[in-house]
This record gives sequence, structure tokens and C-alpha cells, in this order.
Amino acid sequence: MMARSRLAIGLAGLAAAVFLAWPEFSIDRNGDWRKALAGFQLQKETGDFIGAANALIHFHGLDGRGGWIRFTLTPRISGDAVAVDIRSSSDVKRVALGATPVEVEMPFGRARDLELRIAATAATNPRPIVLSGLRLYREFTTGMLGLSLLPLLLGVAVALLTRREEDGRPGAVGVFTIVAAAFLILVASEPSRALSLAPDTMRWAPILLALGFAVIGVRGRGWTSATLALAGGTVSLHVLTVHSGFVYDDRLWARPWTLAELASTFAGSEDPRGISGEQYRPIPSLTHALDHAIYGPSAFAFHGTNMALHALSALMLFALLIRLGLPRAPAFLGGLTLVAHPMAASSVGWISERTDTLADIFMLATLMAFLGPKGTRPLRVLGVALLALWSKETAVMLPALAILLGLVALDREQWRARHATIRALIGFVVLYVAVWVSLFPEKTVGRLQATAATLQSEQSGWVALFGSLFSQLFHPIGFEIWRATRDSLPAAWWFGLAVGVGGAALGASFIDAARALPWRLVAAGLTFSALVVLPFRGHDAVDVYRLGHTPTVGFALAVAGFASIVVRQALWRSMALAVLLILRFGPVAAETSSAWGYPGFQFRMALRFNLENPMFLGGLTPEMKRDLERESRFEAHRDDPLRTPFEP
Repeated sequence: MMARSRLAIGLAGLAAAVFLAWPEFSIDRNGDWRKALAGFQLQKETGDFIGAANALIHFHGLDGRGGWIRFTLTPRISGDAVAVDIRSSSDVKRVALGATPVEVEMPFGRARDLELRIAATAATNPRPIVLSGLRLYREFTTGMLGLSLLPLLLGVAVALLTRREEDGRPGAVGVFTIVAAAFLILVASEPSRALSLAPDTMRWAPILLALGFAVIGVRGRGWTSATLALAGGTVSLHVLTVHSGFVYDDRLWARPWTLAELASTFAGSEDPRGISGEQYRPIPSLTHALDHAIYGPSAFAFHGTNMALHALSALMLFALLIRLGLPRAPAFLGGLTLVAHPMAASSVGWISERTDTLADIFMLATLMAFLGPKGTRPLRVLGVALLALWSKETAVMLPALAILLGLVALDREQWRARHATIRALIGFVVLYVAVWVSLFPEKTVGRLQATAATLQSEQSGWVALFGSLFSQLFHPIGFEIWRATRDSLPAAWWFGLAVGVGGAALGASFIDAARALPWRLVAAGLTFSALVVLPFRGHDAVDVYRLGHTPTVGFALAVAGFASIVVRQALWRSMALAVLLILRFGPVAAETSSAWGYPGFQFRMALRFNLENPMFLGGLTPEMKRDLERESRFEAHRDDPLRTPFEP
């Protein structure tokens, strides 16, 4: 690297280290104070906080350093005498408020959570206190020193690895990596401090970082920049999920697994205890067991695994598109679509939904093996397909997907050479279905009956299914909004749009022979999305947002084909399309993944379901029961901040 680049990286790394290691932060009106203060209202004239008789100061996700919390209390009405009890997990402090403000200082240990319960015991006013000057001070540790230097190390490593791929600008890539890493490390390692940043900053900074990574991916010429961009985009859009906690049936998996239980998942349900629904998915159960064995009941680690799997699935899609023969830029834009699309986001925010991501990784690997030079050897393809089938039932569509992409990408001779592989794959899937039916006969009957019922229903028939699917693929409008109102256009219109686009692209492939592959990929991608929702047709209603990762793979194939037609090798057109993809999909994707964390839409629905399910509660470990109790206390206090949140 040039001396100027080294100097820029060094200065940026030093600034990032100071930023991360700074020992103090405050929460005021400009920050996201609602996530730290329960039972308080903002006094707009002064910027202070008016507290109820029962209130709560809570910081979750502290970085493990000891320190102090300081704030000032005064009576809301001048002259009132108010006695206030401030209770932490290890200490109780009583202060008497009168004519002068009282500064309160309470130490906290190396715990990850801090809760201060404030009770105005002698007050008749329902909101008797005013809080101001809320600050946290933390000790400086060697661990913090190492973490603060991490952005510099990452920036240097990225600059060295991409120096031949980024048109002679490794210094700029290194500096951007340092800036992005500093922000993402802060949010991931110390979300309490992130509350001091303005909500608009927390809302748009991830989008801007994702845009930066997208530009790096488009400008690059090799695999290193593509990997960095897809991984960086994934983390930027979904980093807040590492603190979303456990939700719905996530708590069932965050427990110690015995070898006998793991072995039983290969011959029965994914949950040997029978608490979760009957599903044959041993690979996801294995990943849950590994997460717990390595990290314990850490929601941070479980969500981190989900993010890594999502980034890997996008990289696998990029590799498949390269194998199909697309230029690098359109192939990268296809992977970027999978990273940023909201319908794939629930597989990051919801730990249990990693089943879709795992299935997609192995399905893409199966298709790569089938289309590659070894695709004429059935055993190689079947070996990878087995892992996909062990991940989720969606993989039963692999024969249809292999035929679909084979017709798009292979010539007649290559196609004939793979006939034996296709026959073996079909037989293998038939065998898998037979095993599945033998394991869950009652569920099979129920699914068949539900399918028959939905086929006769006007509201949940085929047009409604595909209309809901394509409306959210083409025009995602947000998780909660979609669940509440669906879309302003009739479902049939979206279904018709997909059919029309696919048919027109297929017809154009015969006219435009030079670009036949991209045109056919547009049609094949939309067909891919339609095919992979068929295994779920037995449900009363298909929630395309919860089951959206695999259909998004098909949509990303279509986007890659479209990009190959439109942008070709033009850098500015590729960058423009990348920016449009992030700006259109990124904010909704972040909102969708956050719906699974407190106080999101899915979190609140799942919490009520969990609390009303005795069988579910009986299957939780003591750690998960305490986790659920803590979440329910905060939720109750959010609904009614004037009542005490501390009673069980």
C-alpha cells in the first residue's frame, strides 16, 4: 500500500479505538431513551424526564465492565418532600428529595444487565420525580483495549486482501471497513451505549454502511471483495438482531443436548421431547446443539450464527450464478438481493427459522454440483441433496429446480449426460417422502386434508397464494403492515405480473440469442419462487414473510438475469442498481428482522403465546424461564408504566 493509504488507515484506526474505548456515555432527549427508561415521559421544555411513582432504569447488553451509573433526581413540584427507594440487584438506596437536587451514584459489577427499580414511596402525585443527567461510566480493561483495536486490524487485513481487486484504492476500502467495524462493534458489543445515539442515526447508519459494502462488491473484481460486501451488508442490515433475545420456540433449542437426543433427530422429530411440532430436520437441531455446546444459552451467539448462515447463502448464490455463466457484476447483484430482501430477513431475526437458510445453502450446493462437471455422477449430487432434505422439507423440490436450471444453462449433450442424475434425484426424494410419511402419518393426513380444504377456498386458493408471494417479492411493504392489510392491489394482479414478466422474458430469449441465458434466468427465477412454496400448500395460510428465504433465492436469480441484460459490464449502471436495491429493500429488511426482537410485532405476539402454553413452559430450562419472565415484566410495564413491573 502507498504511504498515504497507510497513514489514512492508521488515523482512522486510532480514531475508532478512541471511540470504542471511551469510558462514559449519557442518555438524553436526543438518544433512544425509551429503551432505557420505563415509566418516564420527556419534559420537552427542559429535556428532563418525568418519572412515575414506580419506574425503571434498565440497560441490557452491557459489555461486562464494572462501573457506575449517575443521575440527578428532583421533585416534580417544587417544595414537595418525596422519599425515593432505588433498588438494584445487590443494593438499596433511599434518598429524600426536597428543595435541592440530589445526585445519585450506584456502582454496578460485571453483569451484562443493569436494572434500577425506582419507587417513590411517600408520593401522592402519580408522576412525582424528575430525572436528569443520566450517565454511565465504565472501567477500562485489557479486553476493551483489544476490542478497540479490532477495527484497525480488520481495516489493514481488508486493504491487503483487496488491493488487487479494487482498482488501486485499497486505502479507501480499508478506511471504510474501519468506520463500519467501529459502528457495528459498538452496536453488537454494547447496545446500551448505542442508545445514546439519535434514533435516526441508528435507523440510517446501517443502510449507509450496507450501501458502502454494496459499492465495494460492485467495484471489485474477485471473490474477496464479493465475500466482504455480502458479509458486511448482512451484518449492517441485521446487526441489531444479536440483542433480540429468544422468541417463540427459540427457547426450546437453547439447552444442553445429549448425543442420544441428537441421534434421535435423524430418525424422528427435530424436538425429541415432543414440545415443538413434528418436523424432520436433524441438521438445524445439530446446529442448535453446537451453538449451545460452544456458547451456552447466549442469544447473541445464536443470532450471530443466523447472520453468518445468511451471508453464506448469498455467497453460495453468487457462486451458482457464476457457474451459470453470468458476468461477475450481475452475479453479485443477485447475491446482494438475497442479502437485502425483507422476505429473507426473518431467517436472520428468528433463530428457529435458520432451517430455511440451511436448506437453501445445501440446495444451492446441490444445484452447483448438478450443473458442474461432476454433475454426471449421481452419488456426488445425492450426498449434498441429503443434507438439504435433512434441513427442511422444501428440498423435495430439488428435482424440479435441477431440471429448471438445467434447461436454462446446459446444452443438449450436457443435459443428456445428467439424465441418470435426475432420475436418481427423483427416486431419492420419493424415498425421503416415504420415510417422512412413515415417521409422521397423522401429520401427513392432516396436511392432505388441509390442502384439500384450501384448494376449495376462494380466499386462500392458488391465485391468493402466488399473489401474496409475488406482491411481497416485487413490492415488500413491511412485516406488520403486510400481516394487517396485505396490499392495495389484488393478489391476482401480482400473480399476473409475475406470469407476464416470466413469459415475456422467455419469449425474448428466443429472439435475443446473444443474451438468451439472462432472459431465461428471469423466467426461471420467478418459476423457482413459485415452485418452492408448493410444499407448504397444506397449511391453512402461508405466511410468506416467515417462509420467505427460499422464494427470495428465486427472485434473486431473476434480478441477476435482469441485471445482466441491463447493466452488462457498465460500472455506473451496476452501482446504480446496487444503490436502488439497498435503498428499496434495506430499511424494510431491517424492520422485518427487528420485528422478532423487543418490542417488535412478532415478539409481542409470540410472548403472549408462550405465556399461555403450559406444555411449552414446562419444557424450558431454568435459564430460559428466567429469560421469559424478564421479557414479560418489561412487556407488562410497557403496556402500563404506572404499575409496578417487579411482581412475578
